[in-house]
Amino acid sequence: MSKYRNNIASVILHRFARFHPGHRLPVHILSQPASARQTKRGCLCRVLLLLGCLAAAGGPAVNLPDIPAPRLHPDTTLAADGRAECAIVYPAAAPDYARAARELAAGMQARYGAAVPLLTDEEVCPRQLAPILPEYRRQNLVLLGNVRNNRALLPLYAGFWCGADGAYPGGDGYEVRTVCNPWGTGKNTIVLGASSPAGAAAAVAVFLENLPEMADGRAVMPRLLIIQPGGAVKYILDGLAEKAAGYEIDYARLIANMHAEPVFRFFQTAFRYHWTGDRRWAEIARKIMLCIDEHYNLKYYSVSH
Repeated sequence: MSKYRNNIASVILHRFARFHPGHRLPVHILSQPASARQTKRGCLCRVLLLLGCLAAAGGPAVNLPDIPAPRLHPDTTLAADGRAECAIVYPAAAPDYARAARELAAGMQARYGAAVPLLTDEEVCPRQLAPILPEYRRQNLVLLGNVRNNRALLPLYAGFWCGADGAYPGGDGYEVRTVCNPWGTGKNTIVLGASSPAGAAAAVAVFLENLPEMADGRAVMPRLLIIQPGGAVKYILDGLAEKAAGYEIDYARLIANMHAEPVFRFFQTAFRYHWTGDRRWAEIARKIMLCIDEHYNLKYYSVSH
């Protein structure tokens, strides 16, 4: 029912905006999620409430500003001019992860000659279930651990920017992942995620192996996405690797069900790339998006879909 409610509301909003430009639209009415117990009567009441608000709207408009496209910063500066340009954040209550963090700092100092600050998760994020402190959002960070022992990872985990927890990457696996500009400050976070101390040590080793050379006085790490699954997750992701090898895009089916099928397939394949690091899934997702783009460059999309 929520599908039809949103379609009806979309038509109302589009037509109101066309014939009454400049009026404030109470679109927040539509933002509340539908639940399984929501009835047809409840949906109808919401639409009627929207109509009433539109009919009563008569004040001057407050035009919404254009929202610029997000700026990605794929490269992360680790050191410049003999000083560290990042900090390492490790779990305060996990001694094995603290040891891995010290090994990471020592390896970076040996390479660049600069001492990298070591911080606990409690220092950068004093409160549970809260973002890291503003001053730490304005610098590049390397976060070590998982969402169960490093509270600084929680905002990224909640936004699906990283996945390290007790199950993923699983066993002694690891994820080494650049999260580009998560706070909108132009600074990046590199996640060395692991479900176990052995996985954390492996993530540190992989990161150190990929450290860039100094160039023009700067050490700049390109975007990283290196996933090595372990435990039960390895079985699942190995199966996805087999699917990627034989995946064929059914363009006829995509075009025949353009209102739903391509978007679902795009998100499915894009997320598979996100969690596996297998670039074959990224290429498949790109081809599906190109199909969507070509279709809607040639055909008008109806909100009644």
